Amino acid sequence: MTQRKQALMRGVGHFLVWADSYRVVFGIHALAIGPIDFESHLHTYLLVFAPLIDWFMVNSPPHRWLLGWVFQLPAAPVYLVTFGATTSLGAWLVRRSHRIDEVT
Repeated sequence: MTQRKQALMRGVGHFLVWADSYRVVFGIHALAIGPIDFESHLHTYLLVFAPLIDWFMVNSPPHRWLLGWVFQLPAAPVYLVTFGATTSLGAWLVRRSHRIDEVT
């Protein structure tokens, strides 16, 4: 693997690890305000995402079905699970880029 690809992999990994810490804040906020579904939390507190969500809902039935299913879930677990998933993926990318450095 070229050094450029390794640097890109490492950069994306660090971004995934550090850039989504806001999800922990949103998860704690969702816990503090009580039981609320993901759609209500997004539309009430993060109105900036409303046009993007509407665009996905209008474009295709699979998106409408998927977002309808995700929106029914409680907000706090959605934020915390996505935080854990992206942080794990980022850590894996960083480790893999370091392991490739050691092999070459």
